[in-house]
Amino acid sequence: MKLAACLIVAPASDVVARDRSSVAVCPLCGGANGCAVARSGRCDEACWCEAVSFSAALLDRVPEALRGVACVCRDCALAGAPEGAA
Repeated sequence: MKLAACLIVAPASDVVARDRSSVAVCPLCGGANGCAVARSGRCDEACWCEAVSFSAALLDRVPEALRGVACVCRDCALAGAPEGAA
């Protein structure tokens, strides 16, 4: 699944209001997710995730409470990417 925008779907003001340390952590491995939106609090920031495909199976592994809140990191995204996608 190719994403046209950031994985964080909460309104930007909500992202800014959250503890940025929690949105900057990958919900799958617990490592830093490198999310430009988490860093800036703005969904108009360019981010690495715009060039990566995320499989539905990978996104299904994200705990429900963190869906649309915290982005998956590049390593987890690439490990769970469909064959031939990047």
